[in-house]
Amino acid sequence: MNIGKMTKRVTLQKPTRVEDSETGVATKFIDVATVWEKKKKIRAGAIVNFVDSLNVEYGIRYRKDVSKGWRMVCDGRTFGVKATYPVRRDETVLVCEEVVP
Repeated sequence: MNIGKMTKRVTLQKPTRVEDSETGVATKFIDVATVWEKKKKIRAGAIVNFVDSLNVEYGIRYRKDVSKGWRMVCDGRTFGVKATYPVRRDETVLVCEEVVP
Protein backbone atom coordinates (compact mmCIF):
# COMPACT_ATOMS: atom_id res chain seq x y z
CA MET A 1 0.00 0.00 0.00
CA ASN A 2 1.30 3.42 -0.93
CA ILE A 3 0.23 5.64 1.97
CA GLY A 4 1.14 8.78 -0.01
CA LYS A 5 -1.82 8.09 -2.33
CA MET A 6 -4.28 8.26 0.56
CA THR A 7 -5.41 11.85 0.13
CA LYS A 8 -8.87 12.19 1.69
CA ARG A 9 -10.19 11.90 5.21
CA VAL A 10 -13.37 9.86 5.63
CA THR A 11 -15.50 8.97 8.63
CA LEU A 12 -16.49 5.35 9.24
CA GLN A 13 -19.88 4.84 10.87
CA LYS A 14 -21.22 1.72 12.56
CA PRO A 15 -24.95 0.87 12.71
CA THR A 16 -26.42 0.73 16.20
CA ARG A 17 -29.93 -0.22 17.25
CA VAL A 18 -31.64 2.34 19.47
CA GLU A 19 -35.09 2.51 20.98
CA ASP A 20 -37.48 4.78 19.14
CA SER A 21 -40.73 6.08 20.64
CA GLU A 22 -42.56 5.73 17.32
CA THR A 23 -41.47 2.38 15.89
CA GLY A 24 -39.84 0.72 18.89
CA VAL A 25 -36.38 0.16 17.41
CA ALA A 26 -34.43 2.21 14.88
CA THR A 27 -30.97 2.08 13.37
CA LYS A 28 -28.65 4.98 14.09
CA PHE A 29 -25.14 5.33 12.69
CA ILE A 30 -22.41 6.40 15.10
CA ASP A 31 -18.94 7.64 14.17
CA VAL A 32 -16.24 5.06 14.90
CA ALA A 33 -13.10 6.45 13.26
CA THR A 34 -11.76 9.02 10.84
CA VAL A 35 -9.23 7.51 8.45
CA TRP A 36 -7.31 8.31 5.27
CA GLU A 37 -8.54 6.71 2.05
CA LYS A 38 -7.75 6.38 -1.64
CA LYS A 39 -10.33 5.73 -4.34
CA LYS A 40 -9.44 2.52 -6.15
CA LYS A 41 -12.05 1.61 -8.77
CA ILE A 42 -15.50 2.53 -10.02
CA ARG A 43 -17.65 -0.31 -11.33
CA ALA A 44 -21.05 0.05 -12.98
CA GLY A 45 -23.45 -2.77 -12.10
CA ALA A 46 -26.01 -2.55 -14.90
CA ILE A 47 -25.93 -0.01 -17.69
CA VAL A 48 -29.06 0.11 -19.81
CA ASN A 49 -29.73 3.84 -20.44
CA PHE A 50 -28.71 4.71 -16.92
CA VAL A 51 -26.53 3.32 -14.19
CA ASP A 52 -28.60 1.04 -11.99
CA SER A 53 -25.94 0.73 -9.33
CA LEU A 54 -22.47 2.16 -9.10
CA ASN A 55 -19.94 0.50 -6.82
CA VAL A 56 -16.84 2.39 -5.74
CA GLU A 57 -13.86 0.74 -4.07
CA TYR A 58 -11.92 2.67 -1.43
CA GLY A 59 -8.70 1.54 0.19
CA ILE A 60 -8.00 2.30 3.85
CA ARG A 61 -5.35 1.09 6.29
CA TYR A 62 -6.05 -2.44 7.51
CA ARG A 63 -9.02 -2.74 9.89
CA LYS A 64 -10.76 -5.90 11.07
CA ASP A 65 -13.87 -4.24 12.48
CA VAL A 66 -15.40 -2.68 9.34
CA SER A 67 -18.06 -4.86 7.69
CA LYS A 68 -21.10 -4.89 5.44
CA GLY A 69 -23.78 -2.49 6.68
CA TRP A 70 -21.37 0.20 7.89
CA ARG A 71 -21.25 3.63 6.29
CA MET A 72 -18.48 5.89 5.07
CA VAL A 73 -18.89 9.68 4.87
CA CYS A 74 -16.63 11.47 2.39
CA ASP A 75 -16.93 15.14 1.33
CA GLY A 76 -20.51 15.35 2.65
CA ARG A 77 -21.61 12.27 0.68
CA THR A 78 -22.65 9.04 2.40
CA PHE A 79 -21.73 5.60 1.08
CA GLY A 80 -23.04 2.27 2.30
CA VAL A 81 -20.45 -0.48 2.69
CA LYS A 82 -21.60 -3.48 0.64
CA ALA A 83 -18.51 -5.65 1.21
CA THR A 84 -14.93 -5.53 2.49
CA TYR A 85 -11.81 -7.53 1.74
CA PRO A 86 -8.21 -7.39 2.96
CA VAL A 87 -5.25 -6.76 0.67
CA ARG A 88 -2.23 -8.32 2.30
CA ARG A 89 -2.23 -7.30 5.98
CA ASP A 90 -1.83 -3.58 5.44
CA GLU A 91 -4.98 -2.53 3.55
CA THR A 92 -8.74 -3.10 3.67
CA VAL A 93 -10.84 -2.39 0.60
CA LEU A 94 -14.40 -1.15 1.09
CA VAL A 95 -16.85 -1.81 -1.75
CA CYS A 96 -19.36 1.03 -1.41
CA GLU A 97 -22.50 2.42 -3.03
CA GLU A 98 -23.73 5.96 -2.50
CA VAL A 99 -26.72 6.25 -0.18
CA VAL A 100 -29.37 8.52 -1.65
CA PRO A 101 -31.40 10.33 1.03
